[in-house]
Formats: sequence, C-alpha cells, structure tokens
Amino acid sequence: MKLLNTLLLGLLAGFSLQAQSLQPGLLSTAGGFVTTSSGSLQWTLGEIAVQTLSSGDQQLTQGLQQNGMMLTPVFETGQSALYIEVFPNPTVQQILVQRKAEYLPEQSFTLQNMLGQTQLSGTLRDELTAIELNTLAAQIYILRIFSPAGRQLAVFKIQKID
Repeated sequence: MKLLNTLLLGLLAGFSLQAQSLQPGLLSTAGGFVTTSSGSLQWTLGEIAVQTLSSGDQQLTQGLQQNGMMLTPVFETGQSALYIEVFPNPTVQQILVQRKAEYLPEQSFTLQNMLGQTQLSGTLRDELTAIELNTLAAQIYILRIFSPAGRQLAVFKIQKID
C-alpha cells in the first residue's frame, strides 16, 4: 500500500511540474505590428547587434526579427543619392537602377562582392537601366555609382537570392 501511495504521489507530482522552455524573446525600447491586405510589417527599435554576414553559400544573420526580407540601406555622399533608386531588393535575376530625368549625365557603376572583388561594371545611360545578375552567386553585393568625374555618388547593399 505504501508503494502504491508513493507511486501515485509521484505520478501526480510529475503531471503538475512544468519544465522551463527556451524560446526567443526580445526586450526592446519600441516596436509595432501593422497588417494590410498586401502584407504585414513587424518592427522593433533597440536591437544593437544585428548584422548579416555571408561567405560563399554560408550566411549568418543576427537578431530576432528575421525573415526573407532585407532592407536596403543607402550610404549617401551628398545630395546625389536622392535621385537614384535601386529595386527590387532582394532580387533573383536583375536589379533596376532608376535615375530622375533631370540628372541624366552618364554615370558608371561597379558591383562588388563582400571581399571587394568587382563582379560587374558598366555605364548608366538611360533613366532606367537593368543590371543582369543571373550569372552571380546568391550573396550580398555592394553597388557603387560614380559621377562622370569619378566621384562616388551612392552605395547600395544588394542581396542576390536563388
């Protein structure tokens, strides 16, 4: 009888105990979530250690807000980057570089991998120029746009995906 009581007490205690679970959590200063008919956006403010590193077919992304999208930060050197847009990003096959009509002198570009090796280079002659990325591996690239005098106008981080 004593054994049965001990066994019963052990079973009841086992069902009432809860183990700890390890799930990602984030304590941030601000954030939000918006849903529309075309999609949703969730954001946080205050994550200080967020970076994406890639080498070949390997990729490491830090931070808790992770999904298939990547923002395209633009490093501006003066006002010139305000009239240059690059899309879509991330991309599978090509990127489009759009320049405003009033700023249409020929500009050159280079596309470099994260090791600084130039993968593509060329000239932007039209208001909308397509740059084909079909032959390049899926990774992060840096697109630099230069004035006819060779001054760097804008830098874009481009993510090529499969």
